[in-house]
Amino acid sequence: MKRFHVPFTYTILYLFVVCLSFTAFAQTRSPKRGLSGDLTSNADLDSVYKGISWYYNWGITPNASIIANSQNYIEYVPMIWGGSFDKTTLTNYLDNHPEVKYILGFNEPNFKSEANLTPTQAAALWPQIEAIANTYHLKIVGPAMNYCGDCVSENGTTYKDPIKYLDDFFVACKGCRVDYIAIHSYYDYAPVITSDITKFSKYKKPIWLTEFNLSSQYASEEWQRQYLVDAVRILEKDTMLFRYSWFLTRIGTDGFPYTNILKQNQSGALSDLGLVYTNMSSFDSTYFHPVESVIEAEHYIDMSGMYLEKTTDTSGKISLYDIQSGEWSDYLIDIPETSVQYFTSFRYSSAQQASFSIYQGTTLLGSVVLPGTDGVNNWRTFISAIPLPSGKSKIRLKAVTGGFKLNSFKISSENITPVIDPLDIEAIKVYPNPVKDILTIEYASNLKKIQIIDVLGATLITGNSNKINVSTLSPGMYYVKINDSLVTKMYKE
Repeated sequence: MKRFHVPFTYTILYLFVVCLSFTAFAQTRSPKRGLSGDLTSNADLDSVYKGISWYYNWGITPNASIIANSQNYIEYVPMIWGGSFDKTTLTNYLDNHPEVKYILGFNEPNFKSEANLTPTQAAALWPQIEAIANTYHLKIVGPAMNYCGDCVSENGTTYKDPIKYLDDFFVACKGCRVDYIAIHSYYDYAPVITSDITKFSKYKKPIWLTEFNLSSQYASEEWQRQYLVDAVRILEKDTMLFRYSWFLTRIGTDGFPYTNILKQNQSGALSDLGLVYTNMSSFDSTYFHPVESVIEAEHYIDMSGMYLEKTTDTSGKISLYDIQSGEWSDYLIDIPETSVQYFTSFRYSSAQQASFSIYQGTTLLGSVVLPGTDGVNNWRTFISAIPLPSGKSKIRLKAVTGGFKLNSFKISSENITPVIDPLDIEAIKVYPNPVKDILTIEYASNLKKIQIIDVLGATLITGNSNKINVSTLSPGMYYVKINDSLVTKMYKE
């Protein structure tokens, strides 16, 4: 592991160039993440495909308006919803779409209001699904199960319990091919999903969660969004869970229960919930963010307590918000083995001073104090000179004092270029450096104008004296510009 020391005592003259341009790098799309519900336009496809890998609509073909090209965006999975279906339409679609890999079985057959099939009835119909799957080399996803109220009954058993239903289905369907188990989950506490996955793992088959969301009469837009963020983390990291799909693309209203991924009456318009679902982390453990790339704060590979919202910043799409003490997020980075000094710029907002620590494993690399930005939606960039480990590694940002938002951060080298011969270095002296209050500038030529400039290029102090009071500046790195041409660095304690 290589560490770099910030050369506080060594100063060179530079041409001042501050570059905050963003280079697009990103995690890969999650192969697990899907949608339940219809997509009805190319605009819908354009809006969701970057963050969604698959979807289904309880039918045997996509919506007619997108059937010709939906496969160019995201994978469509047909479903045999109940006891009868249009075999000709399904096989015609499969004939023309060899990319189809899976077929979904009956939808909530233990519900009288859904597929309404007893275990014996479902078993009797299952060979029809198998025949199609065998012809087109499809994997079969079993009946999608859920706890019901008005339930089917058979031989004295009322099938409220989906486990009991599947047990009896497999007894009645001996030798039937079921490659995956499908379940639905509606709770008001995301970790309960794990208990369902554990229960259904008894069948020793990978699981598809084909419907889920926050089910509560008290749901707010924020609560629904927080539930989604917590649930997605659980689902992405659960090795028994093969795929999951949020319910629903559109449910009839953009209001309560706030589950729409796409706005009700606007083609291709993501809701704030949809913006989070399609842009949040895919938990890609193979992608290491390179230097000079923007690391979106939501592209953690793990986190504790973090929540996401549509950003109020001028860049990016979503941000971590209301970050509290003790909460953390992990990121994968790749820093070359080099003698170049790297700095990390954090894009944040905070009504008051906040702070967080940076760890590699259990090793504390350093802490960052973020000055208040005069409001939770006033965004600024803060530069940290904390040395980061070279090579591929995982770092953790852990809040010490909370109440702030984080949009992104970027690891980059100094973006400044020498403009005078190194032999002339002694022509200028800036001290003490780091400085606490009074900065002294000595320059061999006539000193006409001094400017103290932050990393965004904003001039904070202007003067013509060789002594500048910088006591009001927040800690961090600044540039000292001399006579509108020569620039050197200073560090404020």
